[in-house]
Amino acid sequence: MHDNDRKIDLLLTKKPEVGSHSINDFIARLKNSSLQFDSEDLRPLGIENNDQLEKAVDRARFACSLAGLDLSWHFREYYIGTVEEVIRAWKMSQLAFVLAFLKADPLRKETATLQTEIAESLQENMLIRT
Repeated sequence: MHDNDRKIDLLLTKKPEVGSHSINDFIARLKNSSLQFDSEDLRPLGIENNDQLEKAVDRARFACSLAGLDLSWHFREYYIGTVEEVIRAWKMSQLAFVLAFLKADPLRKETATLQTEIAESLQENMLIRT
C-alpha cells in the first residue's frame, strides 16, 4: 500500500468527532470544495496585470457582498511568493470566477470579445425563458 493510499484509507475510516468541531470542519471542507477556480486562471483570459486582477476580484467580492452572499463560500485568499514579490491570489467559486472576469477592465480585444459573448449568451437565455 502506497503512503497516499494509506492516508486516504485513514481519512475514510476515521471516526468523526462529536461536537461543534466536527460540524465546523464539515462546513469548512464544504466551502473549500466549492472553491474550484483560481484567480490566476484569469491571466490567460487577458487579465495579466496584478493591479487589474486585484481590481476585478475586489469588484466581484463587492458585488457578492451587496447581493447578500457569504463571501467565505465564494472567495479564499492565499499568497504566491517569488524571489521578486509576494502576490495575493484567490480560490473562487464558479460564480465568483465569472463575476471577476466580467468585472475586469476589457483592456485587450480577447477579453472584451469574451465578455461580450457571455453577455450575448445571457441575453439569448433570457429571451428563451420569456
